[in-house]
Amino acid sequence: MLPQGGEHPPIQARPQQEIQQTTGEAERLVYFVLPPGYGGAMLRNLPGFESYDERYECLRCLKPGTGTKDAPRAFSPKCAKITRSEEGGFRPTTIDQELELKHSNGEFVAVLATKHVDDVKIAGTPDVVKAILKLLERAFGKLTYHERDFTNVCLHHQMKPDGSIVLDKDQYLQALKPIVHPDLVGL
Repeated sequence: MLPQGGEHPPIQARPQQEIQQTTGEAERLVYFVLPPGYGGAMLRNLPGFESYDERYECLRCLKPGTGTKDAPRAFSPKCAKITRSEEGGFRPTTIDQELELKHSNGEFVAVLATKHVDDVKIAGTPDVVKAILKLLERAFGKLTYHERDFTNVCLHHQMKPDGSIVLDKDQYLQALKPIVHPDLVGL
């Protein structure tokens, strides 16, 4: 449903359009159906949606990605465009396109080890790490940066004073909640 006036406000390229431009795949449209009652009542308070009727209308998601299977596909190409730019200087490996390395004057200076949605793990010389973080912030906004003790893609990393690194999934495992339902007993 469009607000009164029939046009959406101008926005930057949507993640789906970026995916389409990168992969050549058709744009996937994502729509939401609001449950009857409360959701529609709240939406009708917004200008242009006063006549919204959740029994017959649905909402098109203008920025799909978060909360859908498209999230990694929306983030990764945008991140790669930045890291692999001339200014970023990273290059993908031939084995894994998501694993990126950076060399300077023939010397290995950084690795971008994991990218998942909005979670990036980078290791390298301090000046290279700071430079790539600055580029990523220019595109994505203010970043949260952790050094020596952080969790990346459910894996907790902790660097000890002696330089050794301990990896665990303790926090992730403690946060798991079992699904308890009588129909699942014995399956």
